[in-house]
Amino acid sequence: MKRIARLTAAFVAAVLLLFCGHQLYFRAAAESNDRACATAIEADQLEKLTDDPAGWLAASGIDYVIRDGYGYDRMDRPVFTLTATDDGSIPLALVENHTRTGVNTSPLPGQANPMVKTLYMYDDYANRMVGDDSAQIEDLLFRAAVDRGMRLLILTPFSDQDGKIYTEPAVYAGCLSALQTRIEARGLTLNGEFSCMVLDSRADLPLPILLQKMLMLLSAAVFPCGAAIVVASTARTNADGRSVRRCLLGLLLCTAAGAAVVSALMTDPRYLLGLDVFSGVKIALLLPMAASGGLLVWTLRHDLLLRNGWKSWLTLLLVLAAVCGVYLLLTTRSGDYPGWTSEVEAALRTWLEHTLYVRPRTKELIFAAPCIPIFLWACRRGKAALKLLCGLGVCLECVSVVNTFCHGVAPLRISVIRSLLGLGIGVALGGLLCLLLYFLDKNIGKRGKAGGRHK
Repeated sequence: MKRIARLTAAFVAAVLLLFCGHQLYFRAAAESNDRACATAIEADQLEKLTDDPAGWLAASGIDYVIRDGYGYDRMDRPVFTLTATDDGSIPLALVENHTRTGVNTSPLPGQANPMVKTLYMYDDYANRMVGDDSAQIEDLLFRAAVDRGMRLLILTPFSDQDGKIYTEPAVYAGCLSALQTRIEARGLTLNGEFSCMVLDSRADLPLPILLQKMLMLLSAAVFPCGAAIVVASTARTNADGRSVRRCLLGLLLCTAAGAAVVSALMTDPRYLLGLDVFSGVKIALLLPMAASGGLLVWTLRHDLLLRNGWKSWLTLLLVLAAVCGVYLLLTTRSGDYPGWTSEVEAALRTWLEHTLYVRPRTKELIFAAPCIPIFLWACRRGKAALKLLCGLGVCLECVSVVNTFCHGVAPLRISVIRSLLGLGIGVALGGLLCLLLYFLDKNIGKRGKAGGRHK
């Protein structure tokens, strides 16, 4: 039976490997040819800014003007359309809706137009001027182009929170010049031409839409549950060399497999172009965390409850409070409109975005990834409460990484780099915390022994 089970597992793994390799090859090829960005502005918005449209456009650096649903270049030729049309030669601009759950205008059934992912600067996007500083608008455009793969950026008049509209073309030119420098460092261009995402038809999945969505949700939840099993198994050990290697290898395989399968299933124009989005984010986040919490509590029940009487119950209550905090973090900080963000965190995010190639996810960098070395240290030292709390953090790292790849519009290489940066920096921070815990534990232990001898 064991041999049959191993052969079955090997066969399933081989099929998944071939499937993921096939899909991700075509996705990477499509994304490598989709690197050019351009800007546009609507004619009626332009009228609010100047009486000399041609001169203002030339001075601002904006590439196209939109009239009657068509975008025109400086030679007054239509280069894209905002409305579904039977003309298959003009690219269709798929404008991301305000909630980032789809697009404002869907293509007609069977429409053959090339399609370009498009950002429209809604009022709460454009009102981020601070004095004459357009840095916040620049950051928004940067994230749209780099993180979400938008290749056509439709600008609206810049304004501040008080409603003041900025009409000087130099403000727009300065913002776009700074944006060009930043995105060129990420392999993109901003020089008047935009590119369209074109996926090879050999990557088409002959699956019903509902089945495809179910498989994506299943993959995003099941593989992190595998990581929860690995964490619970490691919590039983004293983290010797063999246990550590098995733990790290198991976490790597579960995380990489979940990310690869979800990305392969999302290699579909509907997801890559933002026509549809991943469904079931909260389930994919909370189900593996619930599994991890249950497995860890069961594994550590004797250490948590049976050794020190009421003190153990108090410890368990504190740990459970921390677990509830983790769950609250997940439910309020996931999605496109996360909960409260402090000024310190906002400043940290901005600094990371300007310093690194791409900004890692905050919960991975600050909480999840640092828990990996601390969890292994806690296993080594036999600290049950810390094993429970940091074990949840380790599972959260796997869950968050897989969730990163559930965003179809995000370029694959950006998601990979984001995850690797978060993991690397987070583990380094966790290593430093391990050193601090080691010295604290050592000094407290010495004081405890000295006090015992004194008595």
